[in-house]
Amino acid sequence: MTLYSKADLRNQALREIGVLDHGEQPDADMVSVVDPIAQQLLEYLNDENVLAFDSSVSVSTQVIPGRLMGGLVDVLKWRIAPTYSRPREVKTVGEAMHTLRRSILEGQNDIPVSVDYF
Repeated sequence: MTLYSKADLRNQALREIGVLDHGEQPDADMVSVVDPIAQQLLEYLNDENVLAFDSSVSVSTQVIPGRLMGGLVDVLKWRIAPTYSRPREVKTVGEAMHTLRRSILEGQNDIPVSVDYF
C-alpha cells in the first residue's frame, strides 16, 4: 500500500490547482496558508468520524493511505483554490467529499489511518 505524508497532500493539492509545478516545493508563505487549512480539514474529518486518525502513533510514522489521497486532495483543493485565485473544479464541497467517501467505503477493511498534525 502506498503511503503519503500531509506534506504530500499539501503539495499535490497545490500542483493540481496550478500553483506548483511538478517537483517544485512550496515557499514558506504557501506552507503557512495551506497547512492550517489541511490541519483543520483532517481534524474535522476525525471529529466527524469520517476518518479515524490514531493519535497514539509516533509522529514520524503517521501516514495517509494512498487510496484516500485522491479524495483528500479534492477536498483540500476545493478549500484552497480561491486563496490562489484559481477556479474550483467542483461546484460544492459535497462533490469533493463524494470522492473521499467512495475511497473510504472501497477500503473499509483496512482503515488504520493515522496522521501527524501540522
